Amino acid sequence: MTNLYYTVPYTTIHNLAEIGFIEGSYKEFDFNIYNSTSTSLLTIWGCTLTWSLYHLEDILDYPEIEKTVYPYSSTSFQVVLSSSDTEGLYGKFIQEVTITDYVGKNFTGGRGLVTILPSAL
Repeated sequence: MTNLYYTVPYTTIHNLAEIGFIEGSYKEFDFNIYNSTSTSLLTIWGCTLTWSLYHLEDILDYPEIEKTVYPYSSTSFQVVLSSSDTEGLYGKFIQEVTITDYVGKNFTGGRGLVTILPSAL
């Protein structure tokens, strides 16, 4: 389970642990959302969450993968990548979670490095 901290300052949003896997792998990522002081879980019912994966050198460009997900509990959500989602992708990436609250305000909930290794030939 990965913990996200509902924060806005740039210095605190790079808080996701680095992960790695092989291209074409099925992956499930579970996240908890905490308030900005890291003291308690944040209720995210009614929020929409977007998980995006960007090439490290193209973070300002369009994401390679983007998934809209919904909470499965009041404080948690899951991102599922099918094997076809990462087929042919390899290199260094940034994962980013964007939270859209019930009034439509967007917040970056977290960022972190993802390394995808090419599959063996």
